[in-house]
Amino acid sequence: MQIRADGKSAQIAARNIEDGISFMQAGESLLLELAALNTRLRELRVQDLNADTLSAGDEAAIAAEEDAVLAAGNLIDKAKFNGADLLGGTLAITYDHDGSMTTLSSDATITLADTSIAVIDATTTDIQEALGEMAAGMSALKGHQAANYALAANFEAAASRIADTDFARSSANLAKFSILIIFEKLYFFNFYSQFF
Repeated sequence: MQIRADGKSAQIAARNIEDGISFMQAGESLLLELAALNTRLRELRVQDLNADTLSAGDEAAIAAEEDAVLAAGNLIDKAKFNGADLLGGTLAITYDHDGSMTTLSSDATITLADTSIAVIDATTTDIQEALGEMAAGMSALKGHQAANYALAANFEAAASRIADTDFARSSANLAKFSILIIFEKLYFFNFYSQFF
C-alpha cells in the first residue's frame, strides 16, 4: 500500500534530518571552541602589546601559548563528521519523503591568525556569522523534521482508516453472504422436504 510506504519514508526522512541537525550541532560546538580560542588569542595579543613591562621569559611564555592556541584552532578546523568536514564542508541528506535532497553546508572556514588585534576581531566576526548560519540551518531542519513526523503520523492514520474501511466492508459482505446462504439452504430444505 503506497500510503503506508510514504509514511515509512517520511519517518526515515525525519531521522535523516536528525543526522543533519547533529552535523550542524557538532559544527556549532567547534565554532564555540574556536571563539574561545580566538578570545584567548586576543587576550595574549593585548598582553604582548605591553612589551615594556614584560621580561624575555614573559614574552616567550606568551608566544608559546599563542602557538599552542593556533595549533589547537587549526586542528579543530579539520574536524570531520562521518567523513564530512564540519567546518567548510558539505553534507547531503534526504529531507523529504519523496527523496528530495538538500545539502548542508558549514561554510565557516575559520583560521586563527597570530597577527594584529584587528585581524583577530575580524575572525571573531566570521565566527559570529558562522554561528548565526548554523543556528538558522538547525531551525530550518527542525521545521522539516516536524513536518515529516506529522506526515508520517498522518499517512499511518490514513492507511489505518483505509484498512478499517476495507475490514468493515468485508465484514458486512461476509454477514450478507452468510445470511443468503442460510436462506438458500432453508429454501432448498423447504423445497425438497415436500418430496419426502
